[in-house]
Order: sequence, then structure tokens, then C-alpha cells
Amino acid sequence: MIELKDIYKVFSTDEIETYALNGINLKVEKGDFVSVSGPSGCGKSTLLNIIGHLDTPSEGTIMVEGTDTGNMTDSELSRLRNEKFGFIFQSFHLIPGLNILQNVELPMLYSHEKISSGEIRERAMSLIQQVGLESRAKHFPSQLSGGQCQRAAIARAMITRPHVLLADEPTGNLDSRMGREIMDILLRLNGEGTTIVMVTHDAKLASEASVQVTMNDGIITNVDRLN
Repeated sequence: MIELKDIYKVFSTDEIETYALNGINLKVEKGDFVSVSGPSGCGKSTLLNIIGHLDTPSEGTIMVEGTDTGNMTDSELSRLRNEKFGFIFQSFHLIPGLNILQNVELPMLYSHEKISSGEIRERAMSLIQQVGLESRAKHFPSQLSGGQCQRAAIARAMITRPHVLLADEPTGNLDSRMGREIMDILLRLNGEGTTIVMVTHDAKLASEASVQVTMNDGIITNVDRLN
């Protein structure tokens, strides 16, 4: 589904070059749940951003469902991100002035899928119910707990029916109980067929993934595929 070939990411200043990624090769198959773990600064989030085409590599090739994305235009990349990827961040990134239903519906404003506003609302409410927030649909982010905000963010990420869900420390701002709830939702989504790539510092959560990637100093040091 996704293949990274000899990916390098270099951040340069006048005095120094820093290799955030140093020759990454990785395959993500359809239906995988991939965890990426390692110490702070090892390149985990940079790798996730490059997989999701939020950032571009300095060198290397990214294949998405058999297509080399290296020569895509900005508009083609925007469409790729919207159609193929859903994003979950540690900080939720919900819009404060929109209620939860409106936040979940928001990505459909940029979707090329031809469905009515009523169908969008119906899909959004179904997702909100799936993450257990039906009684909070008209609440604003400031009225929700951190765990509830993250569940809303998962619903928002899924509304475009992405092929791959990318999660950057999705439990990082949550206590252990709420973190467990979020992980259970991700495992359920994966069980229903969604491919997931998750960056995490939590070794226990990382161990529950079907593919466990370990990084250090910009390289992949180990990949355990459990299935």
C-alpha cells in the first residue's frame, strides 16, 4: 500500500546539516497496524509526516498504492492527502469555534466525493456515535475532556473514509485510562480494515501493533511483523 525507498530528510543551516531520516526503507501493507517507536528526536514524527505527504523527503521515493508521488503537483498532493490519508495529532487540532459535529464534517468541505450535505451529516453522526460522543455532538471542544476531544479527532479523520490513518502520539496528552480507550478505538478500526501507522512513546501500546518499527538516530533499527 505504501513503500518508502531510500528516504532521507536533511535539515540544513549555514553551519550544519542534520539528518532527521537517513536511508529509510519501509513497506506498509493493506490492513497493517504499524507502530513506530524510539527515543525523542529519532525521526518518528518526520517519518509520519513524509508518509502522509505533509513534508517532502530530501531524497528517495514514496509509492502510494503503486504510484510514485514524487512528481505530483501541489493540487494532486492535496487531493492525495484528502482522499488517502486521515490524520490524528497529539494536540487534537479541533476548531474551537465549531461544535463537534461541525468539526467532524469539516474535511468534507475539501473532498471531491459528490455527496449531499444531508449525507455528510448522516456520516458524521454515525462516526460520532461510533466513538461514543453522540450526546456531545453539539458541544464545543472547550466543553470536552482530552479523551473526548481525541475521540472527536478520530471521527473527523475517518469521515473521508481514508485508506490509511496516521496517528502522531494519539495518547500522548491523555491519562492511561483515556489512552486505553483511544487505543481500543484504533484497534477496532484496524480490525474493520483501516490501515494505521501510529507514532508512540508508549512501549505497551506499540507492542499491540501487528507491525512494530523501532527507530534510532534517523534509521530503522528493527521491524517485527507479527502476522
